[in-house]
Amino acid sequence: MSASSLSKREGRKLLVTLVFAAIYFGLAGILGMLFMQWLMRQNYAPDSTAKHGISTRPSSRLGGVAVVVITCTLMAFSDYLSPGAVLFKDAPVRYFSMFLVASCFSLGLWDDLSIGGLRPRFRLVTLSLVYAIVLAGLPALIPSSLGIAPVDYVMSIPLVGLVLTIIFCVGFLNAINMADGANGLVPGIALLSFFLFSLLNSSPVWSYLVIGFGMFLIFNLVSGRLFLGDAGSYSVACLLSLGGLFMVSEGEASPWLLAATLSYPCLEMVVSMGRRTLSGKSMFLPDNHHLHNRLHGFLRRYLKGAGLPNAVTGVAITMATSGVSVFLYYFGWLTALDERWLVVFLAQSVLYGLVYFQLGRLIKH
Repeated sequence: MSASSLSKREGRKLLVTLVFAAIYFGLAGILGMLFMQWLMRQNYAPDSTAKHGISTRPSSRLGGVAVVVITCTLMAFSDYLSPGAVLFKDAPVRYFSMFLVASCFSLGLWDDLSIGGLRPRFRLVTLSLVYAIVLAGLPALIPSSLGIAPVDYVMSIPLVGLVLTIIFCVGFLNAINMADGANGLVPGIALLSFFLFSLLNSSPVWSYLVIGFGMFLIFNLVSGRLFLGDAGSYSVACLLSLGGLFMVSEGEASPWLLAATLSYPCLEMVVSMGRRTLSGKSMFLPDNHHLHNRLHGFLRRYLKGAGLPNAVTGVAITMATSGVSVFLYYFGWLTALDERWLVVFLAQSVLYGLVYFQLGRLIKH
């Protein structure tokens, strides 16, 4: 990235982000956009155009740093209005959550700033150990009442439940990370999920995260050159996974509501792990054979410009998955503990499979 003066095109994009930020977030939004513009133009943590198979322009992987800084700043200033606001009121959960977020963010930032990145096996082992520490300290978060008798029986075995939950959480982190190249996809899913969390749980931190990711979503969609990076995707994924497990354990949400809201990364995780295993590869190694890659390849045939197909890809998948769940809950069609969320998730799974294979056929022709 170059810190040279803005081109006319970049200037127009910056102006658009500033206008939208001012409308939705006021002065805080304007300052946030300027901060992200500055981060995007730094020479460290560049994003490879070939990494995700979607982005075509030089970009920055420091979006996660931007979201963390913006969110923490909002929390610091808002402390005057809501003194002592914390993510979790229960002290052990609060301390373990801080350890989890700090560990995942630090590991991700280390990878973002490293030349060539960290080895996949090192990241996998480190993330597994971090989750093992958190879940061993908070065993109540391991889900054992999913409503499916055989699964509940297996999950009720302490060691088995612990191992399976670790595998799911680490796989979820990788699924969020692999989707980061599609503009609007990860920040869109995060924005809608944290908005849902803010409706389900009284912690004001969820609202701060909604604002932080709202700002980033605007900048990500308009500029197309600032991604969350590993620091951001690991942080958002661990917050989503921990927050989801906590709300299920507290009886605030059905596990299938969360599965439906986070269906895209969950389905991508399962399908990708299965696809790689069948091809003889490590299930955690990255590739560019995801649904968002296929949809982007299809849209490029009909939409002009480098950024438009990418943005449409991210927004379309977000609204068809997380958007549907939030819509059904927000307008009272389904309650948080409704058993029919399982039907919604199964419908999303079928739709995912149909679209995935149909796009594969269309791209080949």
